[in-house]
Amino acid sequence: MEINSNDNLVKVILKYLNNAEIDINSSEELTDAINKFMSNILKSNAALLLKNIKRNAKRDIKRIREYQKGFEKRLNKKWCEPLLHLEIFIKQCLSEGNNFNKKFREKAVKENDYLFEVLTRLHGRSCQIANEILILLRSGYSDGAHARWRTLHEIAVIAMFIKDHGQTIAEKYLHYETVENYKEALEYQKNYYKLGYEPLSNEELNIIRKRKNEIAIKYGNDFLKNYGWTADILPKGKRNFKSIEDEVNMGHMYSWYKLACNNIHSGPKSMRFRLGLFKAGPESLILAGPTNYGLADPGQSCAISLNQVTTTLLLSKPNYDRMLVSASLKLYVDEICSSFVRIQKQLEKDEINLVNK
Repeated sequence: MEINSNDNLVKVILKYLNNAEIDINSSEELTDAINKFMSNILKSNAALLLKNIKRNAKRDIKRIREYQKGFEKRLNKKWCEPLLHLEIFIKQCLSEGNNFNKKFREKAVKENDYLFEVLTRLHGRSCQIANEILILLRSGYSDGAHARWRTLHEIAVIAMFIKDHGQTIAEKYLHYETVENYKEALEYQKNYYKLGYEPLSNEELNIIRKRKNEIAIKYGNDFLKNYGWTADILPKGKRNFKSIEDEVNMGHMYSWYKLACNNIHSGPKSMRFRLGLFKAGPESLILAGPTNYGLADPGQSCAISLNQVTTTLLLSKPNYDRMLVSASLKLYVDEICSSFVRIQKQLEKDEINLVNK
């Protein structure tokens, strides 16, 4: 901190030292006295500031909510068509998954159908994420929606990979949770004190370790490594998400997947790469809230990936009706994508005309 003799803080510290009955015989004692004073004054003043913040909060929050409500109304007026179609599509996919689950669950439980268990649960999660994306889009958070799509894409790729390789891989995928539990338990045990929690008991750790050892005996030590559940299919050195993408002919999506990672991680590109910023806008603009631009990419990506998961589920037990539904959903995805792109292009055209005026 730069010290200036005219700084109010310095004046307060000097006044405190002059009035305080403290014996100071060295620079270390002076430093300790100043640090103690700063700690006390910051604590008391911080409490006063917080009280003031809370006193004005209701008024400020009301204003922010009114602005957001108006913003969402304007956004949804522009994007009404694709957002409505995406909502209908999500609802239909959820309905198809629900019907599939009801029809086959009883038999699947009796037959210990691992593939059914994996695909239905992945599909349920994909529908939940799709709804999260829809809410983010309606509120103007296209980058947040893109971040959630990244997970949806991962689910689609994993679902296709497991369906292609059948019951054995589905079983291993489910049992790999034991490995994840073991690794997470070890990390927790290292850091529980800093987290402010109690450690796992020896009994709990022994149970987790025993289950891990049983899995290692059943599947081999390779199973304990990252993506160990893919060991029978992917060679060493290539047991990763990129290889799974390639295996299901989705390798072309990896660059788009990595682009979405910018909305999750904190690399330098994440500061500047914002779907919600109009590309011709000023360089100095920092996006810190909602925007009505950039909804097209996460919107159409959401429809595509949710369709992949839904089709994968339905065609794991193919018949004419489920093939017909899958074909119908694909047609709807094409409509949704076209609708999102059309609105975004119109926004870009309007923005350019506005800039050029």
